[in-house]
Amino acid sequence: MLPLEQNRIFISYAHRDGADLALRLHTDLSANGFDAWLDRQRIAGGSVWTTAIEREIDARQVAVALLTPGSYQSEICRAEQLRCLRRGKRLIPVLAAAGADRPLHLEARQFRDFTDPELYDGRFKELLVDIRSDDTATLPESYRTTRVTYLTAPPRVANYLERPELLQSLRDTVFAEGQCQPIKVVALFGMGGIGKTVLAKALTDDDVVQQAFPDGVVWITVGKEPKSDFMQQMCEVAKGLGHDFRGCDNAIACANRYRTMMAGKAALVVMDDVWSKSDIEPFLAESPRSRYLFTTRVASIGRFVGARKHSIDLLDFAQSRKLLASWAGLGAGQLPPEADHLIAECGRLPLALSVLGGMLRDADPMYWRDTLALIRKVDLSALQEQLPKGQESFFKAVEVSFQSLAPAMQERYKALAVLLEDSAAPLPILQILWNSAESDARRTSRHFVDRSGKCREGFHPRPCRYAR
Repeated sequence: MLPLEQNRIFISYAHRDGADLALRLHTDLSANGFDAWLDRQRIAGGSVWTTAIEREIDARQVAVALLTPGSYQSEICRAEQLRCLRRGKRLIPVLAAAGADRPLHLEARQFRDFTDPELYDGRFKELLVDIRSDDTATLPESYRTTRVTYLTAPPRVANYLERPELLQSLRDTVFAEGQCQPIKVVALFGMGGIGKTVLAKALTDDDVVQQAFPDGVVWITVGKEPKSDFMQQMCEVAKGLGHDFRGCDNAIACANRYRTMMAGKAALVVMDDVWSKSDIEPFLAESPRSRYLFTTRVASIGRFVGARKHSIDLLDFAQSRKLLASWAGLGAGQLPPEADHLIAECGRLPLALSVLGGMLRDADPMYWRDTLALIRKVDLSALQEQLPKGQESFFKAVEVSFQSLAPAMQERYKALAVLLEDSAAPLPILQILWNSAESDARRTSRHFVDRSGKCREGFHPRPCRYAR
């Protein structure tokens, strides 16, 4: 009699080309007294990572991994295999399709070959012997954690609001099967200030995503006014994946080196704040086990590059209260009565709530009432045609914060308009813009940061950049 944990078996397979064998093995293992588990949602075509998968892997000591072309490319199968190995489970690889690539992280004494249906009965008996013995795959040390040799992603924002349902949905879109293109791309779309960058960052920190892309997760910030050419950005991607592109002295050599590198990778490349398809096209190299994710306000870019679109929604009311309270330095139950009206004025837009919350940090009740009155009086009619759709509340919040400044500080803030978007402003530049001494420029820049709640986003979308 086998120990209970060895009697429980997890079956990992790809829906695309491993479902039939998975079902047959499940039936026959069950008939032989084993408690075999497979994700039946995948049988019907669903390709999502669920908590049930995590629970079943963690609860079982033995796993059977069906190796097919589909499993080699599947993020879910890769994550299942690596989770099993990292959790110390006994993983038995089964070759289920002739010519299927074998992942480097699976080094086994032998693979059971189930590619010939006529030999199934004999192979199944051999598999039973494997299950009852100690044969298993071993995990090379280099795959025990996702490789992080060079950090490229930004730090997590202050007062981060967890939205697990959004993260799960985005992860499922990235993992989704059914994309026939050799290059698989996801466009994370939404208006400015809705939280696209924050959600993309949360995805890169997700443990399941890191298991699914063991070669690395890398991040490129593009922006409306890019500050580096694609050669520099490709070198950054290469560093993030453990490569060195020094010696590439022209664009063609760099692009060829990049495509060669990506062909064999299982990596996630995130491109943040994309405004044109020309910004991302050089990076979309064929890589069957990699995925590309970009955030954008321009829906048409996704169509031009064949991306799967994923939209992000506004906060609900409870989330809005929690975010506003975090920025204001309060508990959600401590918010004054004006808070709900401010949330309505902000349209539940995260960036607008962050701006007002930072401004209202440690404020007395009178200041909350005055702020509500001011935001209700803001008139943007003269700028209506120039405002991005859905962002009126953000510009109202900025206007209220601006009007609360002393006149001299207002003039200094307006002087920053000559800077490129998202540009860092060293103190010498601030001294010139403000015609001030270094100490004065430093004090003023810190004032703008302090008014935002001493964090990355608040009075200005990225005020800390002016304090560098």
